[in-house]
Amino acid sequence: MEIKRINRDEWQLAASLFDRYRAFYKKQPDLALAERFIRERLDNNESVIYVAMNGDKPVGFTQLYPKYSSVRAVKNWILNDLFVDAGFRKQALAQN
Repeated sequence: MEIKRINRDEWQLAASLFDRYRAFYKKQPDLALAERFIRERLDNNESVIYVAMNGDKPVGFTQLYPKYSSVRAVKNWILNDLFVDAGFRKQALAQN
């Protein structure tokens, strides 16, 4: 299992996972919307996405969004999205 940060040219690795993530939270599946959303976040440098790869198959992802603290004068990251394919849950992917 490999955990990799994807770049803007690898958006397709996260798009279907993101669509299934939204469906898990009772949103209507919409792969075109998921593809557009992921591409826009990466194209605009608005998030960081890590994908868990089982060989050449993406099986999980997390998306982080930047947040800034004026008082501390630092950038922080908010983990907003996390999804693992049902067949790969409870296998300690997060420990990789």
